[in-house]
Amino acid sequence: MSSWLDGHMYLKNKFNVTVKTGWQVDTFGHSSLTPQLFKAIGFENLIINRVDSRLKKENKFEFWWNGMFSHLLYNHYNSPKYDFE
Repeated sequence: MSSWLDGHMYLKNKFNVTVKTGWQVDTFGHSSLTPQLFKAIGFENLIINRVDSRLKKENKFEFWWNGMFSHLLYNHYNSPKYDFE
């Protein structure tokens, strides 16, 4: 049986990369415990999707949620667009 930990260990052993960002986009809401659980396994950031629609209307796509930097996706299931130039 595989778990998220198997993937993290593979990335660490094969590429010496430590995952620091959690991605939880396909849930039907997020518990107030979500940031604490992700912090407990070593994440520093969190990407989420389903939240109260008022956050999107207020353009609050990045915020601190119980001490964890969180990013809210604008479009459902789309990865954030980054400009590295």
